[in-house]
Amino acid sequence: MNRVDYVAVFVTRVHENKTQVLLGRRADGAYMGGTWQLISGGIEANERAWEAAIREVREETGLTVTELYRLENVAEFYRPDIDAICTGIYFLAEVETLASAQHNAEHTALEWVDDNDIDSRLTWTSDRTAWANACTQVIGRRRLKQWLRIQIA
Repeated sequence: MNRVDYVAVFVTRVHENKTQVLLGRRADGAYMGGTWQLISGGIEANERAWEAAIREVREETGLTVTELYRLENVAEFYRPDIDAICTGIYFLAEVETLASAQHNAEHTALEWVDDNDIDSRLTWTSDRTAWANACTQVIGRRRLKQWLRIQIA
């Protein structure tokens, strides 16, 4: 059986005093095509997970990460289409307030969703759990924020 490691990134910005999260609609024909998901992708050989998170955000949205935080959540699930156990590492990435994203071929659309609506838009329980932890640990001036921050520059 194969093993695939990937990153899942809550790309966030503050717009009109609200935190927004960027979701991408997976391209038809892709795995889980047509669903709205976090920005995500595989970790390449000799790449750190946090480096993959920054790269995936840039490749899939054209956005530059200004701050990056690790979340304590890790998702693990089986994908029968590739007969693999997948392990997903969660991150929260902040981008500029006026950031405008452009999708690549992996997505047919990108949408900024207000934080109070994000739970209803996330497909997986593991994503909702990770978002709840992001809200209590990182969003705003949370106590653990300083310990979860990854120095990227």
